[in-house]
Amino acid sequence: MRISVKSTLVATAAAIAMFGGLAMAQNTVIENAKDQCVIGEQADGYLGVVDGKSASTDVQREMREVNTKRKTAYANIAEQRGITVQQVGQIAAANLIEKAGSGECVEAGDGWVRKP
Repeated sequence: MRISVKSTLVATAAAIAMFGGLAMAQNTVIENAKDQCVIGEQADGYLGVVDGKSASTDVQREMREVNTKRKTAYANIAEQRGITVQQVGQIAAANLIEKAGSGECVEAGDGWVRKP
């Protein structure tokens, strides 16, 4: 039985949603930095420092921790679904960028923008 790419992507999106608590865990340092548009969600599914901004040592440490957890979750999903970690990250990014709050900065492939 051949599984379509579309069904694989839908299943992957569902798996990412189950890992949502990990990928989008509430973290005061991260949330404050997002609110200030110092960091934001990137097109690869990871947090990044917004161009022209400077993140404190605490923000950088917390961002690395979140990104490490995401990478582990993405790798697990990729292995289960037979796709690459990068593909899982891109699927997660679409979800994370969509869910980013008003005023937060996101990078969807065309540079950083502040969500209305």
